Amino acid sequence: MTPEGVKIAVERFWRNDPFYQSPNANCEEDAAPWDVFKHRFLKTSAEMVACKDETTRGLLEQLIARIF
Repeated sequence: MTPEGVKIAVERFWRNDPFYQSPNANCEEDAAPWDVFKHRFLKTSAEMVACKDETTRGLLEQLIARIF
C-alpha cells in the first residue's frame, strides 16, 4: 500500500487481459459496467484492508483514477 504499489497494480491491470470493458466508454450503456466495477472495487477493497485511514483510501482512489 504505497504509491509505487499503485503504479505496479495499474501496470498489471492493463497487462492482465485485453478483453475487459474499457473504462473510457463513450456512451452511457458502455460506461455503466465500469461505474459499477469502480464503486464495488473501492467498497470491497476498503473492507478487505479494513482501511479507516485517509492514506489507504487515497491509494485505492489513486489506483482507480490511474486505471480510468
